[in-house]
Amino acid sequence: MAQTTVPNSPDIAVLDFKLTADLCVGKFFIDLSPSIFIGTGAQNAQGAKVKIVNPFDVEIKSYGPVFDIIKAIPAPLSILNSIAQVLIPKVNNNYQYGLFVVTVELTDSTGAKYYATHNIGICEPNPKDKTQRKGTINAQLVGNCVNGTLTVLIDEPPVYKGKAFESKIQTSTLTYPTGSIGTPLVTTLSAFSVPLYEGVHLLKSELCVTYNLGGNNYAKVPYVVNCKKNILCTVDLCCIYDKLAEINLQLGDNCSASKKESLIDVTFDALRLLKTIELGASCGEDVSDYIEQLESLLNCKCSCSANTGTATVTSVVDGV
Repeated sequence: MAQTTVPNSPDIAVLDFKLTADLCVGKFFIDLSPSIFIGTGAQNAQGAKVKIVNPFDVEIKSYGPVFDIIKAIPAPLSILNSIAQVLIPKVNNNYQYGLFVVTVELTDSTGAKYYATHNIGICEPNPKDKTQRKGTINAQLVGNCVNGTLTVLIDEPPVYKGKAFESKIQTSTLTYPTGSIGTPLVTTLSAFSVPLYEGVHLLKSELCVTYNLGGNNYAKVPYVVNCKKNILCTVDLCCIYDKLAEINLQLGDNCSASKKESLIDVTFDALRLLKTIELGASCGEDVSDYIEQLESLLNCKCSCSANTGTATVTSVVDGV
């Protein structure tokens, strides 16, 4: 039963509670605020106790000898406004997942007891690795070497138990390449642009995402973002010349037909990648992957490593 209609109590008309399974902090939160009280009934009721049964039908929290939800003090402001907190049980350093049954016992001013029960199912945030307590979210780091900006786009949280997210708390830290500005950028934005420095950028994010599961049941689920990208803008043409000259020497050294075919293929691929890099960079596209492919093909460091940590164009940080 999601809520209980109370016909005879002088204090309570409807008993209900908001149940939050918070996987970000590892607790169940039980809040009586959805209940409907009669007049000053919230001040008169004695208190509430909580019982929780885990997916294996084991009682992990009993009602106990004292109230879990009591009146705030001092009077006359006394009212049932506190929130009960119960740890989510763990197994092998991970949360126990499955269907939990949570029951609240509320005692009114006459000593009569009333009950309301919620069933809530919680599941692993990371279905690809059920040993992890946090899910993963992807992000894109895209460099524009023409206007000197790096654009960061963090994906929205995924669906959880068939529900889209209701809200989120998010903090991200972007670490710039070694040798560039020293202070990482900390932001709550999901999309933003910063000045572009050639080299490795590292993005780490922590999210706590709230899902409304219906019937006053909520889940808060933790996610992380770990994204790393080496942004490259320029190519050392002298390095490429040296490699192609080396190939030309091998072609004229009475090499076999199969060897000659292989060297020609490498030459063609190198020129193809070089032209793609040239065109892409002039159009403001991120050509980092093509530069890395060219380096791998020629087995040399053909990006301008001296530029690591150097701003490509002076620009201003903007939200996107």
